[in-house]
Amino acid sequence: MLLAHGSNDDTVPYAAGSHRSCPTNASGWLILFGSYAVYNQMNDLHKDIELITFCGGGHEFSGYLFHEGQQYVLDFVNDVLKGKKFESHLIMPSKNGKSAGKYSFCE
Repeated sequence: MLLAHGSNDDTVPYAAGSHRSCPTNASGWLILFGSYAVYNQMNDLHKDIELITFCGGGHEFSGYLFHEGQQYVLDFVNDVLKGKKFESHLIMPSKNGKSAGKYSFCE
């Protein structure tokens, strides 16, 4: 599994949280599990996973793998086809000037 996510995404939580940070008593409230939550669960299950975190980044990185990261995706798929086993968390600065947030690996 290959995931990319901004650590300060207000639309889809990076870890676990409600959609658009709505209150739990709101009509249609729904909890979502973002890339960091999925990454941690897959690690606990000893599954192959790679997460690219854009520290301080928001939802603008949702399309990263389809645009700027196409070669990264191709390399990832080729590694999977070769049977490569991996678990990695790539930390990237978002360069948008926003705070790194609550994750110590983003400091």
